[in-house]
Amino acid sequence: MTNDSVHNKALHRTGIPLRFIPAGDGHVGHKEKYMAKIADATFKGKTGSYSFEVYPADTSFNAVGAVCIFTKREVGPDGKGTHTFLYIGETDTLKDRIPNHEKWPCVTRNGVNCICVHRDDNDKSRLAKEIDLRNGNDTPCNDQ
Repeated sequence: MTNDSVHNKALHRTGIPLRFIPAGDGHVGHKEKYMAKIADATFKGKTGSYSFEVYPADTSFNAVGAVCIFTKREVGPDGKGTHTFLYIGETDTLKDRIPNHEKWPCVTRNGVNCICVHRDDNDKSRLAKEIDLRNGNDTPCNDQ
């Protein structure tokens, strides 16, 4: 399990967001709000550490490349989140990959409630980070 480095309840806009939730009745002229980032977290692989942004599992993402970790997050009495890794992967577009991911049945059975995102537009860099994270962490939904 890994802890959040910072618990952030404030609305946060990043280059990812992410999910638009219609305010009011959804008609033209009504403003939309962004889905808030839950927290920032640093996760360790076998050799490196990587900064992630933590989002609710039902977040819709923009088309950005990233390493992503599906987690079960629990918050302790101190307000800090602890993550159990369920699946580690990488993609060149979160927008297309996340909603259609073949591991949804497995991560759902294991209690997924967050998707942690480390943005990276470089294919080789993403793959190296995914491999490092998988080598340093056991997950029930990766084909080991």
